[in-house]
Amino acid sequence: MNIQEIAETWVDAYNRQDTERYHALYSDNPEVIADRFGIRIRGKQANRELISTYLAVLPDGRMTVKSLIPGDHLVAMEVDFVGTVAPGFGKLPGLPDPGQRFSAELCVVLEFHDGLICRERDYSDLPH
Repeated sequence: MNIQEIAETWVDAYNRQDTERYHALYSDNPEVIADRFGIRIRGKQANRELISTYLAVLPDGRMTVKSLIPGDHLVAMEVDFVGTVAPGFGKLPGLPDPGQRFSAELCVVLEFHDGLICRERDYSDLPH
């Protein structure tokens, strides 16, 4: 798989909530940064916990890729995200109150090393 195909698989695995397929795309020590959502983590286990939490908080969350630009060792994607915050989680950074549906425009940059995602950086507007 080339890096564009890996990025497309990453989106598909998230949308299907296929966590095994999703995590298989990451290196052993990935870094994930999404300042708007208060996220700065490193490591495969931390990434597993992060995605498990977000899939529980946003069980109907879906990404749609508007554009994808591959480079030599990274992919930049413009993504529309929509989802409903599940009740019972309280207020989380960057998200509306539980029960509310929101949408956000994201720029996701995935960096690769040896065919695996080693760094993910998410930039976003405010949910609306």
